[in-house]
Amino acid sequence: MKIDVDVAVIGAGPAGSVSASMLAEKGHSVMVIEAAQFPRFSIGESLLPQVTECLQTAGLLDAVSSAGFQYKDGAHFVCGDLRETFLFEQKSAPGPFHAWEVKRADFDHILAQEAEKRGAEISYNTRVLSWKRQDGETLLGCRKDEEDFTVNCRFLIDASGFGRVMSRLADLEYPSNLPPRRAIFQHVKHHITSSDFDPDKITIAQSQMDLPYWFWMIPFSDQTASLGLVCDPNNEPNECLETTLAEHIETVPLLSKWLVNAEPVTVIGSINGYSCNVKNLFGDKFVLLGNAAEFVDPIFSSGVSIACRSAILAVPLIERELKGENIDWLREYEEPMRRGVKVFHTFVEAWYEGTLSRLFYAETKNAQYKSYICSILAGYVWDENNPVTRFNLSKLRTMANAIDS
Repeated sequence: MKIDVDVAVIGAGPAGSVSASMLAEKGHSVMVIEAAQFPRFSIGESLLPQVTECLQTAGLLDAVSSAGFQYKDGAHFVCGDLRETFLFEQKSAPGPFHAWEVKRADFDHILAQEAEKRGAEISYNTRVLSWKRQDGETLLGCRKDEEDFTVNCRFLIDASGFGRVMSRLADLEYPSNLPPRRAIFQHVKHHITSSDFDPDKITIAQSQMDLPYWFWMIPFSDQTASLGLVCDPNNEPNECLETTLAEHIETVPLLSKWLVNAEPVTVIGSINGYSCNVKNLFGDKFVLLGNAAEFVDPIFSSGVSIACRSAILAVPLIERELKGENIDWLREYEEPMRRGVKVFHTFVEAWYEGTLSRLFYAETKNAQYKSYICSILAGYVWDENNPVTRFNLSKLRTMANAIDS
């Protein structure tokens, strides 16, 4: 069987569903090929205001805002007895200053359903086995329920996330220069009654600045939370995930207090070596979106922001290409996307070496620069009016050294 469509989309996560929604609404025939059956579990549950802006642009904001997700207005950083809070309303960039903490099974399902409402077809439990260009056509070999079929499309979007389908099939992937890290995660019923707990904020916690691990705690609206530990797999001799998580929690007094009565509600899971790079973000009649292009690190909740932003940037270019225009994908898509990802990348490096912690917890702070940093934490890494988006690691170190001196 052969199916002909204008656009095939690999993956029904945020990047895939946002792009499919926008293209289907414009009248294009769209088929989304999704390996899982929705709803399905995923991490990356703390959204940023940049996502809110993208959902607004895509016409999907009402569907998300009416779903009852936990409101989010900032980030709370903890290191031992040190505390620092960033309120997104204090950012320098224009645009929304709130987002949500979401269970991705629900959030992603809502976006996928919206894509279907607009006319996109989603084939769940379907895998892409092959890709080729032949006689000016893009042909995808797919399999669903042990039956093979072919999708012929005029343009292909890879939004397969960690599956990185086109990175593999087109030989685009190469190792990240970030050290390998491990994420261990679980949903818990937290039973927190402490007055210093604010469910409107994600909490990022460390025991000490110079230790190679940190926690996320993402509250949900049903009094559960996503709890995650990011660590160096080479420094974790204990193979039991539950023991590793529990032992590290004991090193952070605030988390120990908050989680004293916590009950697990999901099986504990882990992901190793998730960072990657690709040679190009586009190819002959295809483009890579979101994590299919590059995943940096979970520390600044950049995943869904990059996914949605890449969809918003790519869709108008795809429409123009479908009309027969010649698109400069390097200048109009890859270079802008990489500029923003580079900002996240720089902040990730500065976080793990302790430079950002020195800036966050400094006794004296420049209010203007805090607003610039707050904008980046809110996901506005493409704001050209923010000078910090142009800082490299050396410049951030210089800022930290000036504060320390």
